[in-house]
Amino acid sequence: IVEVEGTTHLIFCSGSQTLSGRLAGERGGIYSVAAPNPAGPYEIEKATLIVTEELYAGRIARTRSGQSVLIAFDSTQADGHFVGAISDPSPLHVETPADGLPRLVKGAR
Repeated sequence: IVEVEGTTHLIFCSGSQTLSGRLAGERGGIYSVAAPNPAGPYEIEKATLIVTEELYAGRIARTRSGQSVLIAFDSTQADGHFVGAISDPSPLHVETPADGLPRLVKGAR
């Protein structure tokens, strides 16, 4: 559970084969779902994908300047071999689409 730009988010990862409900059949990866406060409730069916399963076990960190970034483990190289290295930090920001539910989005503003 992390706060980014004043909104609370649950961060979790799931492989494609373990997704269910609305997410069944989708590509696995690192997901985020917003909540009104750290105690929830967290509506997992409204989770959105931050990055696909080329990265896993993602965590949100902050740079010295306060920018939220995603760091995670690289899972495979182009040849399909397991890497297991830590990724470079990827900037994150919050977007609020028409449905009103804040979403974490990879990339700088």
